[in-house]
This record gives sequence, structure tokens and C-alpha cells, in this order.
Amino acid sequence: MDGREYYLRSPEQMYDKFVGLEDAVARSQEIADTVDIDLELGKRHFPVYSVPEGETPTSYLSEICYQGLRERYAGNEEMMPGGELAQVVIDRLERELGVINKLGFPNYFLIVWDFVNEARRQGIPATARGSGVGALVCYSLYLSHVCPIKYDLLFERFLDENRLEAPDIDIDFCKERRGDVIRYVKEKYGDENVAQIGTFGTLAARAAIKDVGRA
Repeated sequence: MDGREYYLRSPEQMYDKFVGLEDAVARSQEIADTVDIDLELGKRHFPVYSVPEGETPTSYLSEICYQGLRERYAGNEEMMPGGELAQVVIDRLERELGVINKLGFPNYFLIVWDFVNEARRQGIPATARGSGVGALVCYSLYLSHVCPIKYDLLFERFLDENRLEAPDIDIDFCKERRGDVIRYVKEKYGDENVAQIGTFGTLAARAAIKDVGRA
């Protein structure tokens, strides 16, 4: 099958393709008619992160965020004067957690934290990029390594309570060990729940010529 045939053929095209096997083609519709599945479209189905007993995803996310910021800002008198987190840090974190909780995404952040934390445990370099770097939550979870308060980065570019799209935390892993992280996620959350999503890009003529010229 070449690149021009990536589409669903009509019944007539299928009969033309399988001459002499008309009964088999007809029975394919009978098989399709026996399938009874109800797909819940428009709903998000995240794997579930198993939190410690007595915790909820909301409470546990808050706990590890505060713990991470205390580690991050230890010895920083501006962000942690007198050994306590500054009010500006607390206010920023609570505002971000409030949006995350309101939109129902604590479990998502825990899952990303889980496999990035496992990568760190194995000594695999990892860091977030893109708009997620503007989230103090990502900084506290060691997903990113740039303090958004210090550099005045906006959380709203990453996640806004008026926007319904799910957050998208882009994580780059060391190329040589990336497979180890994927293997961990499959083992932890089930191979049937993990998929690698490809993106097909196209170039207009002008951009194609420029890229070829760079090569």
C-alpha cells in the first residue's frame, strides 16, 4: 500500500480489489454489525495514580508540591525567609493548584511527576519545555528547572481555568535512555493504556527549499 491509499475504501473499491473473494468482503460487514461498543467520546480517561492511604490526588499533589518548593528554595532568603516559604510563593502555588483542582487534573500531574521522578531515580536527565515551564507546580515537582517567579513567567500560558483543553507537559528525556522511561510507564500503567503518538508535518514549497538549503 503506497501513501496514496491511506483511506477507507468504498464497498465497490473493495470488491474490485478482492476479485473472487466477494463473499469474504460481504461477510466483513456482517462482522462489523456484530460489534457493540459504546465509546465515551468527549471524556478524558487518565490512568489512576495510586496515592498513599489517607490521601486524595488533590491533597497528595499539594503535599509534594510544598515539599518540592522547600527543597528548591532551601537557603534562598528571598523565597524562603527564616526557613518558611514566602507569601508570594504560597499565593502563586495555591492559585495554580486551585486551577488544576477546578479543572480536575491532579491525577494527570501526579502521573507525569511519577515517571519523571522515576527517570531521576535512574539517573536519566529530563526536563520540561514549552509553556509548562511557566508553572510553579512543574518547578516544584522537578518537571522543569526554571523558577517561574524569578523570571516572571505566566502560568496562564500553560493552563487557564477558562480553557477546557487538557494541559500538555512536554518532557524531554536523554535520547539513550528514553526507552527505559517508556518501559517503566508501560509496566506501571499497563501496556494497553500507553501509546506513542506520532505527528505528521508538512512543509510549503518555500519552507522546504529553506530546510533543504540548511542541510
